[in-house]
Amino acid sequence: MRSVRGTKDLYDQDLDCFRYICNQAQELAKLYGFKEIQTPIMEYTDVFLKPLGEDSDIVGKEMYTFPDRGGESITLRPEGTAPVMRSLLTSGLIHQLPQKRFTYGPFFRYERPQKGRQRQFHQISVEYVGEKSYQADVELLSFAYDLLKKINVHDFTLHLNTLGDSESRKKFREHLVDYLTQFKNDLSEDSQRRLAKNPLRILDSKNENDQKICSSAPQLKDFLTEESKIFFENICRSLTQLNIPFVENPSLVRGLDYYCHTVFEFKSTALGAQDTLLGGGRYDGLIKLMGGADIPSVGFGCGLERLMLACQAPQESLSEIKIILCPESEDQKMMCLKIAQTIRTSGIACEIIHTGPLPKRIQLAENMQAHFFCFVGSAEQDTQEFMFKVLKPVMHLYDLSLFSQKLSIESFLKYARSQKVDV
Repeated sequence: MRSVRGTKDLYDQDLDCFRYICNQAQELAKLYGFKEIQTPIMEYTDVFLKPLGEDSDIVGKEMYTFPDRGGESITLRPEGTAPVMRSLLTSGLIHQLPQKRFTYGPFFRYERPQKGRQRQFHQISVEYVGEKSYQADVELLSFAYDLLKKINVHDFTLHLNTLGDSESRKKFREHLVDYLTQFKNDLSEDSQRRLAKNPLRILDSKNENDQKICSSAPQLKDFLTEESKIFFENICRSLTQLNIPFVENPSLVRGLDYYCHTVFEFKSTALGAQDTLLGGGRYDGLIKLMGGADIPSVGFGCGLERLMLACQAPQESLSEIKIILCPESEDQKMMCLKIAQTIRTSGIACEIIHTGPLPKRIQLAENMQAHFFCFVGSAEQDTQEFMFKVLKPVMHLYDLSLFSQKLSIESFLKYARSQKVDV
């Protein structure tokens, strides 16, 4: 018995961290006015073919595609933007613009499993649909920046570039192809294939020789229309005014074909070679490509597995405070059940270790990562006051000397609530 290659079970601290990131993202989305949307993990394959490009690596090498029993071609979603756009189109929400939506859940790509990259992975996607102003791009970048700060990711850098409008890219593509054709035989196999189909992707090659060739290639910024220049300059100026640091990266093109104007990635040294934490950009032509109207949009996606590697989540906020009750004998077991009910009603986790020698029960409580151990004997039953032995410090409970004396259950809960314990 074994798990499928490229999948990973989540439990204990990993699952706590996963939920912590999701919760922080949900809270931030509300502050920015983004409403949640959930789409199925499977779509008709056509949903992805045009948006991603039939010649893209995702479509050609990575998608999990299969015929269902009715003969329809079905694909497990490899990314989040196209399904959200499909949902907006089929539900009619596309006629109620602007739409600010976010989603999270599992996605699937057949790739070589490596650090922070699995074949089943989880992603947060944020989409701002129906706003052509550069300010929408700035708002998305601010959201992404705040998210990484909120989950305590350190040492990250925002890389920013512009692909310009279609006119800019057409001019640049012609000059880029002319330049790269001189070195066609020296390019990697993937880049030779891309030269005819999507030469801009060669700029993003990880092959060292490709990078050397591209270092002297024409730069897209030299072919931008005046409108595209102003659009990008407004974004850069706004980020500076918001104190969001960034670097301009002319080789940044992103992996999907539907991007235009703004493209960006947040990179971190915590991830090694796979250094991108979060990426996105503007995709004004995507909805039209999918059969809708010509509607401007911008968005980003971030893989939760990568965020889990880079974030420093506070332990006390990852799991509830936990109290372990230990009845002395059969006479105290019902009392423990009633106490546990009271504690749980207040929002604090509570378990009972019913049997076993006291030292072993304390050891078991420590192994269960409990914060407090409470012995309930005949004396405690008579006085209704209890000693809460501290097994694991809690971040918000500063005055631990309080627990050197017996307390009523009500006093303990009142103190915990007054300290705004994260439970």
